[in-house]
Amino acid sequence: VKYDSRDKFRRYARTPNDCFITLLHTRWFVTLTVFVSMYLGTWLFFTFVWWAVHHHDPEKCLHGLNGFVTALVFSIETQTTIGYGAYKIEEGCNLGVSALVLQSVVSSLLDAGLLGLVFAKLARPRSRRNTILYSEKACIAQAPEYNSNDGDFYLTFRLGDIRKSHILEAHVRAQVYFKSQAVLPNGRTVYPFDCFELDIGYDTGRDRIFMLFPVEVRHHITEGSPLWGIGPRELDVIPLEIVVIMEGTVEAIGNLTIATTSYVNEEILFQRRFAPMVSIKPDARVHVNFELLNKTVRAKPPLTGKEKEEDSGRVGSPSGTEPEAQNTCQAGSADGQGPAVLAVQQQHHA
Repeated sequence: VKYDSRDKFRRYARTPNDCFITLLHTRWFVTLTVFVSMYLGTWLFFTFVWWAVHHHDPEKCLHGLNGFVTALVFSIETQTTIGYGAYKIEEGCNLGVSALVLQSVVSSLLDAGLLGLVFAKLARPRSRRNTILYSEKACIAQAPEYNSNDGDFYLTFRLGDIRKSHILEAHVRAQVYFKSQAVLPNGRTVYPFDCFELDIGYDTGRDRIFMLFPVEVRHHITEGSPLWGIGPRELDVIPLEIVVIMEGTVEAIGNLTIATTSYVNEEILFQRRFAPMVSIKPDARVHVNFELLNKTVRAKPPLTGKEKEEDSGRVGSPSGTEPEAQNTCQAGSADGQGPAVLAVQQQHHA
């Protein structure tokens, strides 16, 4: 998304709060340039003030000033409260005392604003979101392992955290944006930039995740879903984008972090599911291979009526498994071993 930035700074100049937020989100080079410029500007401004005070009454106002450089040094000493003692204001110089009070107030306000800006910029957990990895593709599959109701379609994407410290109170939201006017297979007419929420378990709490392992987040495509009836052919003529937002609290500093991604038409795969990326080593350590985060395999098609009938008499058959949760942690191993966890080992590329 690209916003029109014309006249942006003119509007921000009238609203100091917006100036602060704008500087907070700019690059460090811009922030440091403003930081240095503001201090240099005030030092030079009060240099001229002190030079004017000195010329107003050279004998009774300022002691030790004999040029522009000494006025600059006196301005820096006053604003930074260094006070070497070589220069001073005489007792009878009321104009000098007024200039001293003014520079002290301006200095305090400047320190509060600029130092607060730098601290807020340093304290932001912006880099923490870089350790939250999303799958490059989203999958839509009619897979019986997702639910006991064979024939249901699910939109699935995967995300994981490569850091050992965890995101607390993490929850996920997903929305779909349509980019042009179209009539959906369910008869609903959508217009450019219409937005619809994708239900991933907000009412039941399944949108809240704990990323000890990589998590698969699923949206059940029912008749009320905006994705109902959309297949590969519909994606060729209905441009859309699925936007995903994960927000949670950084354990170390307690601040909120947000990680986002999106999936366009070309990044949505049909009748595919994600391959397992968690296995258990012989020493009972759980191994998470983030190289497999984007790997997908062909989804198992739903059983036919005859296969269901034959499968119903088998003990421990695949169709008799328990339904999975809507958002599941990939805690099962790729080699079929149980999910007993003694330690977690994560493998990823820097």
